Amino acid sequence: MSGISIYKFGEKSLELNSEKSLFKPIFVFNNSLKKEVYYSFSLSDLLDFTGKLEPCNIGISFILQSGVVPPPKTVYKNLYVIGLGYKLILCSKAGKINLNFKHNFPFFFANRIKSESRFNIDKSFILSKLYDEIQKKSIKNQRSFLSHSSGKDSNMIALALAEAGKKDVTFISHKSKAGADESEISKKISKKLGFKHLSLKEVSEFDSNQKKDIIKLFEGSTLPCTDHTSISFSINSSQIKDIINGNLIDGLSNDVYLGYVPPKEEIFKMKLNKLTSPFFKNFNSITKSNSLLYNLSRSVTQNLGFFGLSFNDSKFYENSVNISEFWHEKDKLLKDLDFIDFRGLIRGGIIDEQIFLPKYRNFSDSFGSNFIFPWSSVELIEYFQKVSENELFDRNSLRNKLFIRNILKNDLDLDSDKLGKMGYNFNTYEIFTNNKYWILDEIHKCKFWNRSKIEKLTAKFVSLDFKHKTAKSPYWRQLYQLFQLSAWFNYSKYVKF
Repeated sequence: MSGISIYKFGEKSLELNSEKSLFKPIFVFNNSLKKEVYYSFSLSDLLDFTGKLEPCNIGISFILQSGVVPPPKTVYKNLYVIGLGYKLILCSKAGKINLNFKHNFPFFFANRIKSESRFNIDKSFILSKLYDEIQKKSIKNQRSFLSHSSGKDSNMIALALAEAGKKDVTFISHKSKAGADESEISKKISKKLGFKHLSLKEVSEFDSNQKKDIIKLFEGSTLPCTDHTSISFSINSSQIKDIINGNLIDGLSNDVYLGYVPPKEEIFKMKLNKLTSPFFKNFNSITKSNSLLYNLSRSVTQNLGFFGLSFNDSKFYENSVNISEFWHEKDKLLKDLDFIDFRGLIRGGIIDEQIFLPKYRNFSDSFGSNFIFPWSSVELIEYFQKVSENELFDRNSLRNKLFIRNILKNDLDLDSDKLGKMGYNFNTYEIFTNNKYWILDEIHKCKFWNRSKIEKLTAKFVSLDFKHKTAKSPYWRQLYQLFQLSAWFNYSKYVKF
């Protein structure tokens, strides 16, 4: 399916399924006045076709209080997303088109066939399929880059490129002042495999040109994105001009089918949260953001990676509604799912697709870059669904991607157990501190907020943040996330006010 497809009232029923390939949702707009439904893989194409759309109250409420709108809804009225595990049945009935959404998450480990015999994971097959996906999705005659780190996923891609002899890919890493700087490790691996390497410098104070690039990103963004690194590509484009219109290869997308194994501290918090949440959830509507009572009232699901304001603090948007009950309903799934399957359902099915993916899609739409996710290969997904979980992860030690750890240790002398989880360190605390007045101005001038109420809230958060004087303060994070949403409303060419 390419471009825009149309379902008209009176046509026979139609079923739309999200592809098994990850990160390729279908977007659907219901034009009830014309009795037509438009759908496309390309959200920018769809919005160019429909024209500007009006945001909906529930969508804005979810973004403010959770940082995301859970599928199939979006931030817009009458616009839906058929994401991972979803299908939509369109049928004409009683003078209108009915939209019937169904969900069946495809990656529950409880549903896998149990086997005592070893599968004998084929390294050559995996590397060849990673490379095939890169070749299939690359735009010819454009420079290619791999977002590289000390992590397991990007280094398997690095091995795939090396095995195939494709040495025209440049590895890029982020040089950080903080402790999670992986650029030196990346540089050594690049040299060992024979690839060119570039380190991106940390930028924390924006000049006028960088602000223009950030605004350009928001102008072309189809959906708001609260991933704290969402503006990183636009900042980096001033350091490496060729990432604009280039092929950008990224290791994201395999956790959902290889096992979303949690860290120990998350399991402890989940068990504690299961005890406290039922007793305190009724206080959610009256609590202040970041207070102890607010944290106790949040559901287990909300604490899996969702961040936002309390309902009480979100009332500067005068149509805000309390969305906490939606997440408490999700907690009921824990009765039937173990924590790894539950975590995969929430993080893979919502956070990956609805928080992380828009970061890439928005930059692509605004700057013309072509993102490639080799681990989203359908062939790899089907291959690994035949592998028993004991060859993928260890529930007792909470070690994930066991086969990748072994391959990297043997082939690159990279010991993931010693390195631990480092993660991409994008210093949003310094960005907020050094650009605070610009960030606050973008928040205050947003037409969707009550000006006096939002200024009162930001003044309170700035004061509380000043008392903390640390990156661990939650108040600057709240302000930064408000900036991401406000600037999107201020500049996106797709938003109708």
